[in-house]
Amino acid sequence: MKQTFSISLLALALFTGPCLGSATPDEQYEAGYQAFLADDLITAMDQLSVAAEQGHVKSMVLLAYILDKAEENEQAVALYGKAVDRGDPTAKMALAQHYITGEGVEKDQGRALELITSAAEADHLPAVEQMVLIYGEGLLGVAADAAAKERWSARLAELEAGGAKE
Repeated sequence: MKQTFSISLLALALFTGPCLGSATPDEQYEAGYQAFLADDLITAMDQLSVAAEQGHVKSMVLLAYILDKAEENEQAVALYGKAVDRGDPTAKMALAQHYITGEGVEKDQGRALELITSAAEADHLPAVEQMVLIYGEGLLGVAADAAAKERWSARLAELEAGGAKE
């Protein structure tokens, strides 16, 4: 009986192992993204977690977003932080929001401004839009500055004219 059980486990490993482990991080992200779109969050999180652990930035960001919406703020912040470390502008904007609200981290307007500025300097459209507001209205501890607002407004117009994506 024990030998049959061992052989069955070996057969299971041989036949399913390559299937489970052969997906690339891009394929795991795509499977996770499709599951997310289908509201299958368990499958989405499973697929995205594996890809994120392998350093797949888009997986980190989407998984962090799911965790963020589930109010798992500390986990979301940690994942956004890893994606920020790899330069992702969407993660920078999401993490900045956490620093503004204090969800999952201590409130820090200065850190939020750094993240938004960094994303804007990478021509991330939502970040550039935020820079126009920040300098136009004097937000995040920054004094209103008409010249800075105009510079960011001009950059925003250039990006929009060039068909920039969010």
